[in-house]
Amino acid sequence: MSNKVVLSQSIMWAAAVLVVAISREKQFAVLMLIVLATTALLYLKKQVQPDNQGS
Repeated sequence: MSNKVVLSQSIMWAAAVLVVAISREKQFAVLMLIVLATTALLYLKKQVQPDNQGS
C-alpha cells in the first residue's frame, strides 16, 4: 500500500475518533463515525482494488 493511502486512512480514522471524543450529542457522534468510517473504507477499497486487478 502506498504512503498516500496509509496517510489518508490515518487522517480519516483520527477525524472519526476526534469527532466522537469531542461531540456531546451521542446521535451526532454515531452519525459522524458511520459517515467517516464508510468514507475511509470505500476510499481504501477503491485504492486497493486496482492493485489486485493487475496481479
